[in-house]
Amino acid sequence: MNKVLELIKSMERPNFPFVPNQILYDATGIKRKRFAKIIRGEISPTITELKAIADYFNVKLNSLIS
Repeated sequence: MNKVLELIKSMERPNFPFVPNQILYDATGIKRKRFAKIIRGEISPTITELKAIADYFNVKLNSLIS
């Protein structure tokens, strides 16, 4: 499982699955289709995208890299 997907799964709560929305896309600057590919592990995110995702979820960038 990739680190971005692990982060999202850790943020989910019972009966409240994570659903990406336009706010996430605008805040991170990642388009919907690209974000979906990152989540599925089809492509690797750039460092800039990882930083934007870390900032959005308020976690350290290292947690997505290591």
